[in-house]
Amino acid sequence: MKSISLGFTLSNILFSLAVLSILLMVTAPSLSHMLDKQRSTVVINKLSKLIYLTRQQAISANAYTTICPSIDLVTCVDDWNQQLILFTDYDKNEKVNGDDTIFRVSDLIPDGFGNLNLRTSGNKYLQFNARGYTNGKWGNITYCPSNRDLTLARRIVINRTGRIRHEKDINGDGIIDTSTPLLCN
Repeated sequence: MKSISLGFTLSNILFSLAVLSILLMVTAPSLSHMLDKQRSTVVINKLSKLIYLTRQQAISANAYTTICPSIDLVTCVDDWNQQLILFTDYDKNEKVNGDDTIFRVSDLIPDGFGNLNLRTSGNKYLQFNARGYTNGKWGNITYCPSNRDLTLARRIVINRTGRIRHEKDINGDGIIDTSTPLLCN
């Protein structure tokens, strides 16, 4: 009489677990890098949308609008890792006062994930006029991940007319090609 086995043996289960653990060890680093790459893309895309929104608000309200980092939701500061405020800036003083109205507050980067660096003509803010042009403040904003991996860095460039573009990797080395050096210090 033949006996029929309806389960798995201990050796079958151990072998399956060994194969599964080897596969996880091989794929985990690439999954981690893929998640970091996606996080970089999300941060820079969210920032792009906030800049577009600020520009559109300037055109719609027929008034100067400003996007800048702020600690107290009133004054612009130099640290682009703080929350960002977008507001109408009727007197162009980079402060929320008088008839100015905050229309968006945004935390872009969770603590410890990276930082943003603004490089403009010496200012800590971006400002758009009623035509959608920058108020003499153009330049670029670079996102650097906390591990300083240049393959995860992203940059957007803002031109004088208020339009933005994303820097791309042209030569295929995984690092975006820029007109100015890409540094993540």
